[in-house]
Amino acid sequence: MTQTKLDWQLRQPPLEPTAVLCKQRQFIPMVKHLLDWSATKQNALQGLHFKQTLMVLIGKVETLPWLPGCVYFGKDHLAPNLMMPTLLAPTISADIVQFSVTQKLGTGLYLIDPAEQQILPLHQARQIQAAYLESLLT
Repeated sequence: MTQTKLDWQLRQPPLEPTAVLCKQRQFIPMVKHLLDWSATKQNALQGLHFKQTLMVLIGKVETLPWLPGCVYFGKDHLAPNLMMPTLLAPTISADIVQFSVTQKLGTGLYLIDPAEQQILPLHQARQIQAAYLESLLT
């Protein structure tokens, strides 16, 4: 995780959601929610976690789980390697943000979380499976 300091503004229109970030209080409820899903639905998502407090799930809008308190992210067409909040846009052009991130961190897919002022690398996201989810509860 890398720190970043960007200013943000409301985005109009919102981005289409393609990822969801679950933090502390939503982490365990999300894992339990996903365990109730069929293997087919679980396998439609990719995900990864950071410690036991953050989980990012990536998928198509119709495959994403919806849980109150989670934050949803999408890709700006100017910055296809960055996941940004669906309702917020950086005050500078997204392509400049992407250039800066990839210059510092290398190529790959990244999620920018303005609430925590951090960048999360997503290149290690893997297909979600029940065994992975169960391991997060132990």
